[in-house]
Amino acid sequence: MQEDKKAKARKLIIIVTVVLGGLALLMYSMTVILDFLKNNPGGGKDTISEAEITFFPPDYSENIFEDVIYTSYDRNVTYVSGGYGISLTENILDDYDITARFFYNYFNNVINGNYEGYPSYFTDEYIAKKHLPEKFTMQKIYDIEVSLYSRERTNAAPIIYLDTFEVRYKIRGNNGTFRSDVESDTIRPIVFELIVEQDNVKINDIYPIKTMIIPDE
Repeated sequence: MQEDKKAKARKLIIIVTVVLGGLALLMYSMTVILDFLKNNPGGGKDTISEAEITFFPPDYSENIFEDVIYTSYDRNVTYVSGGYGISLTENILDDYDITARFFYNYFNNVINGNYEGYPSYFTDEYIAKKHLPEKFTMQKIYDIEVSLYSRERTNAAPIIYLDTFEVRYKIRGNNGTFRSDVESDTIRPIVFELIVEQDNVKINDIYPIKTMIIPDE
């Protein structure tokens, strides 16, 4: 009887060891993949240059909501976390976390062409090292999906997280004033790294994913 208990205990220890080892390997793999994506953003079709893209002429006076084709598209943000996706609308925002509200406001800002308020979404470090568009028109963005890839606590008190999201969307009639790296009605997925505090979210980095561009069907 005692030997049976010892055998069961040994089996339990082995199972726990295997599970913990698997989780450690998974976390390590995610770190390696994220480092690879960040350090190898180009490759394949993602190396497309502005010279290869035909942009629509920018019209700063256009009201994009008068475009009946564009307004027929899905312009809500689909927010995916833990394998579950929700279409964000203003009346349910308070039910979701601060990053969901951040993305809702971010895309609303860009769609409405609010280039003056655009820098407020970024950390000072990002603004210092990257080029933000000085001016852009209203953007006909649609089919928006943001998916939480990882969440890492970087500070204990106050609590600060580094959230990594995969972001996908299309732009109807892209004129290149906001994004000059993607053709109209196509998806070029990008990674957003967010610094998340209790009552504040800022973009700390954006970079492309090494993947093929997905054409509009």
